[in-house]
Amino acid sequence: MIETAKKLFNRLSITIKIALIVIPSGIIGLSIIFIATIRNEWMVMKKNLEENISVHTMIIGSNSIPALIFNDSKAVKENLSSLFVSPNIVTAALYDTSGKLFVSYFKNDSHKTLILSDPP
Repeated sequence: MIETAKKLFNRLSITIKIALIVIPSGIIGLSIIFIATIRNEWMVMKKNLEENISVHTMIIGSNSIPALIFNDSKAVKENLSSLFVSPNIVTAALYDTSGKLFVSYFKNDSHKTLILSDPP
């Protein structure tokens, strides 16, 4: 079997032998570059998403402090409703100082189970 393969390989022209060496090497190299690019894009997307959520958290938190102090749930709901423009945020909640749920936000009703009524 191996002898037959050697004889067949020896009968091939030099251009075909070079192609049999270069093409798989190129495919392997391109595959490695493709995987590295996908991994890099994934990491950048994850970092951007984390930064985006962090900025939303800071803005909502800063804008909700007066409303929490004065127990104005309507103002907090308005603040949380601004999250509608962010496609990655499907639910949010603000808790009072005693840890009780003050106001929650849901992009749609299917995510209502994600909010804890009382955090641990």
